[in-house]
Amino acid sequence: MPGTAASRRRGSPAAGLAVGLLAGFVWCAGEWLLHPGVGPAGFGRSLLLDSILAGSVGALLAGPLRIAGGSRSRPAAALLGSVLLLVVVLGETGGLPTPRRSAPADRPDLVLVTLDTTRADRYWAVAAADRATDLERGSRRFTAVRTAAGLTAPAHASLFTGLPPSEHGLRNNGGVLARGDTLAARLRRAGYTTLAAPSVLHLDPGFGFGAGFDHFASCEGGLRAWLRPARPALLAKALLRLLGAGRPVRPGRETLAAARRLWLAAPAARPRFLWVHLFEPHWPYRPEGGAMAGPPWPEAPLPGFDRDRIAELRRLYDGEIRDVRRMLAPFLDALEADSAARGRRLVVVLTADHGEALGEHGASDHGDLPYEEGIRVPLWIRAPGLEPGEDDSPWSLTSVGLGLASWLAPESGPGNAFTAVLRGDGDGGEPIRVETDHGDFRNVAWIEEGRKLVAHARISPEAMRRKPVPWRRPPDDLPWFGPVEVYDLAADPLEQNNLFAPEAPGAAAASAQARELLAGLRPDGEPQPGVPPEVRRALAELGYLGGE
Repeated sequence: MPGTAASRRRGSPAAGLAVGLLAGFVWCAGEWLLHPGVGPAGFGRSLLLDSILAGSVGALLAGPLRIAGGSRSRPAAALLGSVLLLVVVLGETGGLPTPRRSAPADRPDLVLVTLDTTRADRYWAVAAADRATDLERGSRRFTAVRTAAGLTAPAHASLFTGLPPSEHGLRNNGGVLARGDTLAARLRRAGYTTLAAPSVLHLDPGFGFGAGFDHFASCEGGLRAWLRPARPALLAKALLRLLGAGRPVRPGRETLAAARRLWLAAPAARPRFLWVHLFEPHWPYRPEGGAMAGPPWPEAPLPGFDRDRIAELRRLYDGEIRDVRRMLAPFLDALEADSAARGRRLVVVLTADHGEALGEHGASDHGDLPYEEGIRVPLWIRAPGLEPGEDDSPWSLTSVGLGLASWLAPESGPGNAFTAVLRGDGDGGEPIRVETDHGDFRNVAWIEEGRKLVAHARISPEAMRRKPVPWRRPPDDLPWFGPVEVYDLAADPLEQNNLFAPEAPGAAAASAQARELLAGLRPDGEPQPGVPPEVRRALAELGYLGGE
């Protein structure tokens, strides 16, 4: 018929749609291979968005490009559409069902609280002075724990995967966690219902932190939270740029309310694992209860900073820690009461991602230099059967997450030295590695038997001038200006006496060890995954400038 011939000459929208859907599928598959941290949900959403875009373009261009149609085009489009729908559904539900055991009836609930920017010495000092809040009652306190990295996202990634940043690949805030079996995934396989409620944008599922969680109270929320895991998709990128990043931080009280809703809604038949992250101790220090006068801080030089200004900030910082402890007390009591009502015990774990420098060693903020004020974090565990007390053995956060998983659910995977200590059949302690690897700073610290060696490959004195608390009088002879630092932590806990000197005995061995430590980092200059522009702006609001 003439009309049919004419339509073939004009091209078939159905055929164009089929070609567009196929092109979208191929494009999305390629993007997924290039972005392994996207995950099943991100792939499903990316496929949906890319196919909508490519299919629409294909249908519109079918006429001008004379894409032939006919009776086969509609079935092809329908088939591709069905495949698209299936992939999206599997993505939204986390893919094919993950094998999940039935947990033993007596398995306890677990809540893990991570505080942002909370250094160990101030946490324990405030806890001792704040008699109104007995948050740590009946707990085992670990007083010599160090983070694996001084930034929020890499530190949490190491806590959850048991890997250093050089292995899990997330070296900066705003990157994506793309590899490693996580604490949540292991507990989920062992029968736990897994729940999460962080307080900052770059710990959301769109950055890889949703792996293993059944329910996630995203900080970003709404359409942005749905689009973020699909950000490799062209349409998602465009929409996210248009929408912006939303609020980068959620107030702690809102996070705790969201976490409690998840906790209460979880089915009673399974034990629960809840991760809660609170941002409040982070800059800017604005404690609801005002500054905290005391307890005293260690007497140490503050090169480059005004001592009165630092004293004021320290009182505010202590106030933040006091407030977050008081915020947590009724929350944890409510969770414990609910666990008891369900006939389950509750294990509570509290730690922090990293510390904070406030003038010590000519530095402020965090994430740049691996001095004790920036890497030593609190850790306490309250659990039935775990004897209260104090453990001063050195531990890394990389051992804590998977150690907990193997302790609570031995079938979830192999344990480690920390598992043995929790079971009561280990001595404790381990060598500790801390890494920094971003645009301004590149260094590694190694702590073993009370000796600490720091190897510097890149520093940026200029970065200290861009901090929220900048230098007032920049010094020019700080130890971190050199290639190596060595400290005896037992004799010099404040790290004021650098034992390394090129002519000193043992200098050659220390230099060789420094080179070996730095060789464990990824090759310098290797490109890191880009941070989306709207996320970069949001991070800048939090004080992460320049290379951070």
